[in-house]
Amino acid sequence: MSTRDLVEEVIEAADVREVRYRRLPAHLMVIFVVSCWLFMRSGYGLVMSKLADAHAVAGRGWGDWEVPTTGSITKARVRLGAVPLRLGTAGARSTSLRTGSQPPTRAPTHRQPPPSSSSWPPQRSG
Repeated sequence: MSTRDLVEEVIEAADVREVRYRRLPAHLMVIFVVSCWLFMRSGYGLVMSKLADAHAVAGRGWGDWEVPTTGSITKARVRLGAVPLRLGTAGARSTSLRTGSQPPTRAPTHRQPPPSSSSWPPQRSG
C-alpha cells in the first residue's frame, strides 16, 4: 500500500473528502500536517513550498499551481479537522477503519486542580 493509498483510506474513513475541486485537497492537507511535525520551526508557507518543490522534483512540475496564502492553508486545516490524523495514528490498516468503529482514545490526563481562592495569593511568613 502506498502512502497516497493510506492517506486516501484515512480520508474516506473520516468522511472528510472535499465535495469540489480545491487547490488544497484533503490528501495534500494530511501530508502537509505531517510535514509540519517534521519541520516544526518552519511556517506554513515554507512547509507548503517544500512539499511543492518535492512534487516538482519528482517529475510532475509545478504547472500553474502556486503556493496558497497562509490564511488559505489555515482554513483548509480547519476543514480537514483532527479525525483523519487520529485515524492515521491509530493505524490505517486496522480493522477499525474498515468497520467504521471508533479508534482508541487516549486516557484523559489528570491535572492538579487550581488553588482555591483562600490559598491565593500565598501568605508571607514573618
